Amino acid sequence: MARKSKKVEIKLNKKDFDASTLPTTRKAQFKDILTHEFKTLLLLGMWLVIFFIPFLLVESFSNMFMYTYLEQNIVSMTEEETKSFELLFTLVKESSLVFTFMIFSIGVAGCLRIIRNLVYGEVIFFKNDFILGIKKYWKLALLCGFLFGLFKGATNILVTLVRNYGSGDYLYLFSGFTLGFFYILIVPFIFFIISLLMTYELTFAQTINASIRFTFSNLLVSLAFSGVLFALMFIWYINILLIINIILLVLMLFIGPIYILLWHLYVTSKFDKYINEKQFPTIYKKGLAKGE
Repeated sequence: MARKSKKVEIKLNKKDFDASTLPTTRKAQFKDILTHEFKTLLLLGMWLVIFFIPFLLVESFSNMFMYTYLEQNIVSMTEEETKSFELLFTLVKESSLVFTFMIFSIGVAGCLRIIRNLVYGEVIFFKNDFILGIKKYWKLALLCGFLFGLFKGATNILVTLVRNYGSGDYLYLFSGFTLGFFYILIVPFIFFIISLLMTYELTFAQTINASIRFTFSNLLVSLAFSGVLFALMFIWYINILLIINIILLVLMLFIGPIYILLWHLYVTSKFDKYINEKQFPTIYKKGLAKGE
């Protein structure tokens, strides 16, 4: 006679499927993701490091070339020749860095797909989602990386021009204005373009208009995010290339994903307030506890 198999009673862990256990605000959601998805963020940081390596290579080798060249030829060079060399060097270096920002942006596209899923509370298949993010947003990533590199390069070239060929008090005023314009307005403007086009289907005019509106209506917070990038400039005052690279890699590994997560949570809260509540209720406060 065949034995009757015993019925195994399996209970569902209702707590894990209870929407009331979800965070109620984007601020609380940040803490929740940081606590429960740190390994995912760390894995994202590792991929950001990989896509960041081209920038480090171009930055490192170009600076090594400049210091070596000047060390060997500075005695025989006139002041005008030194200024011309510095301007030409800045032009070539910044042009090369544009391509590295475009490469890095490809990695950011993959990361943003996973960050968005974390924020929306969706299931993540890391490899598939990362690749899907790149496949879906590579054109947008290349465009934004190009714009970022273009404006950054133009800013540094202008600062070099004014520093080498300008005179008077306006030199520092113009340099400060140029840097401020880039970090206070251009950087958040590009960030909003990425966030908007990854969330909505917009025309070119709608994208530009919405990005400008969000940038100017959120200047203080945008300034805080841009200030982090601006602060990275002071790392180069260390003047030891190996230490600079180690610091940048560590920051990219641990802080990079958190920076992207914070930005995405912030813009999502703004989109919820000004767009999603009335126009897209299906994604309004998605990932948060219902009824909040």
